[in-house]
This record gives sequence, structure tokens and C-alpha cells, in this order.
Amino acid sequence: MEKEDCEQLLYSNCKEIIWVLRITNLEDSSTKFHQSFAIDSSGTLMTGASTLRLTSSHEIHARRLNSNNFDLKAIVIHWNRECNIFVLKVEGASDCKFGKFCDDGILDANKEVVNIGTQSRSVIGSFWKGKVSFPCRDVRIPTDRKTCADYVCDMNITPEYRVMGDLFSGMTKNQPHFHPSVPLIQIEGIYPSVESRGGPIFDIRGKIIGMSFADYGPYLIGIHVSVLKQVQQDLRAIVDDGSGPSMRGARD
Repeated sequence: MEKEDCEQLLYSNCKEIIWVLRITNLEDSSTKFHQSFAIDSSGTLMTGASTLRLTSSHEIHARRLNSNNFDLKAIVIHWNRECNIFVLKVEGASDCKFGKFCDDGILDANKEVVNIGTQSRSVIGSFWKGKVSFPCRDVRIPTDRKTCADYVCDMNITPEYRVMGDLFSGMTKNQPHFHPSVPLIQIEGIYPSVESRGGPIFDIRGKIIGMSFADYGPYLIGIHVSVLKQVQQDLRAIVDDGSGPSMRGARD
């Protein structure tokens, strides 16, 4: 298969799992848009961003990127405070195409990655290719309760991967719960728009390696896939425990 045909197939397959969220603030009727992606066939979506806030005053409607109407309502069923990732359930959704996480999460510098972004409201669904600017190896998920407000960057060492504290220490007024050691991906070549946040970042095989989360100058910043897997495992544990989906913090 020619390279162009492979990339068209990659685009088509990746596009099928992406959902667009229309988030309406019921207090002032303002509206904003975010991306999300399906993690199972029954309409469970994952999203998040450094500035995203979802409370009881927000109404969420969703549509597949391949459809044209926000005719399905979504509700928050789980929130991970430490990295501001939300899991939602789309009411009435079924037979959804869903993404698969990559196996090991090792990302070498210059590794090619793909994002189907919403660079502005007029060019939604654009295909972007970029490269990892800083490697991710031996990634560890934090288990303590530190926050970015307590983080001080250590210039005496070169880290094995980017962490949240490097970007968000001193900028946590609206999100004081961010954990400084959440692993991030630094990517160049993909336009870091607000509307694209919460969407998946893929490798060239179409596996999810992260989630678009923030920008830092010209760089797109993503949450590493290890965190996304952990959030999914946490949700499954809650459901298997019989207590139902967690709304912890979702209405704070």
C-alpha cells in the first residue's frame, strides 16, 4: 500500500473514535467546545484539559466527529483530580468505534505522532503530524497527594520525561489539585488549539499514546498514555466494586 493510502486509512480509522463536546454553562448561556474519544463501544468517553472545568452548572451534548448534530446528552461519571481527566457517558449511544491504547508507552525523541484537531471552528477535523520533542521512558504514575503549588523545578538534573510541575507550578489558581509528577508528552509540529484539547494523540499505527491537554509556547502538551490507562482501570475498579461510577469532585 502506498504511503498516501496508508495515511488516508490512518486518518479514517482515527477519526471514527473522536467525539466533539458542546459544553454549555447554564448560568450565563456561554458555550465552549472540546474533543473527547470513545474508550468502549457503549459510549464511554474520555476528555480533559488544563483549563477544563465541568460542574453541575454545565450541560454537555456530544456528537461523533463524523456526524453533524449534537443530539446526544453526556454526563460526567468519573473525575480524576490529579490530572483533570473526565470520563463521560453518552446517553443512548451504542455500537461505538473506540480507541486502543499503545502497549508500552515508550516515546523516543523525534517519534512521529498524529492528531486530528480542531484548529479553529472553521477547520475542524484537520489531520496533523508532529514529533515528540522530549523522550518518555520509565514513566511512573504518582501515588501521593502533592500539588503543583509545592513544586520546584530542579535544574541540577535532566528528567526522564516531562512532568506537570514543570509547566503548571505557579499557575494553579484555577486547578490547585494538579499533581506535579503527572507524566506529559511534549510535541512539536501540531497546532495546540483550545478546541482540540481532550482529543487523542496517536502513533502512526493508530494506537493512542496520549491526550491533548495544554500548550506551552509552540508545543502541544499531552497527558501520557500511562495515565489514561490508570484512569480507565480506576473506573473499572469502581464499577466492579458495585458502587457504580464515581462522581468524586465532578460537582465541586
